Amino acid sequence: MDHQALKERIERDGIKKTKLAERTGLTPQGFYNKLNGDSEFNRKELEALKDALHLSDKEFLSLFFSSNGF
Repeated sequence: MDHQALKERIERDGIKKTKLAERTGLTPQGFYNKLNGDSEFNRKELEALKDALHLSDKEFLSLFFSSNGF
């Protein structure tokens, strides 16, 4: 996962992280932990982020399944 690119996308879209936490079913702290790489998003959370950020399939794969995060 490319954590930095995800943070930049959230910032660029102007979506509040607390709103994304709500959309993914996470507490704000849980969302921040996952956003910072302390734990991983599960499939349901990833789908919610894809919808909330209006990501294309290509953008989604690039953000969450790229080799940049390894």
